[in-house]
Amino acid sequence: MPPDGGHEEERQIAALYGELARRTGSPIAELDRAVAVAETEGPEAGLRIVDELRLDDYR
Repeated sequence: MPPDGGHEEERQIAALYGELARRTGSPIAELDRAVAVAETEGPEAGLRIVDELRLDDYR
């Protein structure tokens, strides 16, 4: 296993979703970023992002 625990791809994915969210303002892209962050930093880190999302208009 790589020294980073095999999480480099997830970190790159999180960064790409972050950029997508920044460019589009999409809370769904930010939700996807939260999942990728949870994969690398643990569920609490991902849930902190989710707690900040405004998803009231989504069902």
